[in-house]
Amino acid sequence: MGDVRGTKERLLEAAIEVIDQRGEAGLKVDEIAEMAAITKPSLYHFFGDREGLVVQAQAERFRRSLRHGQDAAIELVRACTRREEFEIMVRGALTHFADPAATERRRVRIDVLGSAVSRPELLAEVNRVMSEAAHELAEAIDIGRERGWATAMFSSASVAMWWYCTLMGRYLVETNDDFDPAEWDAIMIRLLDHLMFG
Repeated sequence: MGDVRGTKERLLEAAIEVIDQRGEAGLKVDEIAEMAAITKPSLYHFFGDREGLVVQAQAERFRRSLRHGQDAAIELVRACTRREEFEIMVRGALTHFADPAATERRRVRIDVLGSAVSRPELLAEVNRVMSEAAHELAEAIDIGRERGWATAMFSSASVAMWWYCTLMGRYLVETNDDFDPAEWDAIMIRLLDHLMFG
């Protein structure tokens, strides 16, 4: 079973690497099979066809870019013992996610969303990943609410989903010289303060 998983993972990693470098159009089945050191029939066995491989690779790119750092951030929220710590964590999350180094992760998400427009299977997977991540983030928000550190104007899941969707939109600010990302960040902090702390 480990070898089967390893073969599928090698194929997926090779596809992700090619998509990252050259986009979906650059993905050639022969090249992926060679990169993964397997035969083409193995690729078809695991993914059905090239389209199945593209969908799975794009879904994994989205998952990785969205979940980057989330588990560690949630653990830090769980470790908070005072409201001040919680507030610092909430505001710090924006600073972390708005860091210019995160621009590439946001670009990947936008790229995958564009690909998902005409691929219902990929869109379903993107929505599954988004929901999973939003519900986990909502659990962290609920910690603050249960401890009396945060308000409950909206459901935690809705706030978490708003957070992720808004941060994806930051990519458009980062790539447009007409707008100042620092001003966008200041607006986000104000909105986040209002949503979380009233």
